[in-house]
Amino acid sequence: TASAAVAAAIAAVGLAAIKTAAEMEKLVNQANAVGLSATDFSKLSFVAEQVGISADTAASAVQNLNAKLGQAAVTGKGKAASALAQLGLDAKELIAIKPQEQIATIAAALNGVNTSQRASIVAALGIKELLPLLSLTTAELEKMTTDIERLGLAVDKVQVEKFLALDDAVGTLGAGFSAAGRELQLGLAGPLTDATNKLVDMLALANEFK
Repeated sequence: TASAAVAAAIAAVGLAAIKTAAEMEKLVNQANAVGLSATDFSKLSFVAEQVGISADTAASAVQNLNAKLGQAAVTGKGKAASALAQLGLDAKELIAIKPQEQIATIAAALNGVNTSQRASIVAALGIKELLPLLSLTTAELEKMTTDIERLGLAVDKVQVEKFLALDDAVGTLGAGFSAAGRELQLGLAGPLTDATNKLVDMLALANEFK
């Protein structure tokens, strides 16, 4: 019937919203881990995914990069520091800008480097997984970023807050069901124990008459 179809559609939308809420929580956690807002990380992950790099991989690589930059900024030594010197970049200056800007800056510097050197440089910086992204030209990166903003593909603060609230509500509901389930099981534990003991006694008695 029409009402059943409407109910099914509403249920499907509800399930999709719950799934999106869970994904939003993961995105926020990833963003926090790399020091970005959810909006900025959603832009970065979208660009990465266009060249076959998952959001998880992008987040991990950015964390690696920041660790390498921090070490290079403090000591001025090591493979990362040498790699930055080859690119004409300064670790302290890179640390002062956002991760997506770091990547764009490194990508621009890599444009003038041959393929074999490029691979060793990105490995030294802990971001070899981002090589497909770093191989893009500045114009290509800018176009992708512009498309994200033009098409509204990045999440905004309001969306994040609403979906996180939904995720919390779902978690609370799940905890409520778990607690109710435990109470129900507890209520049945006594009668089930008695019934099981009686069954054991009956089997034992039957065995005596064999």
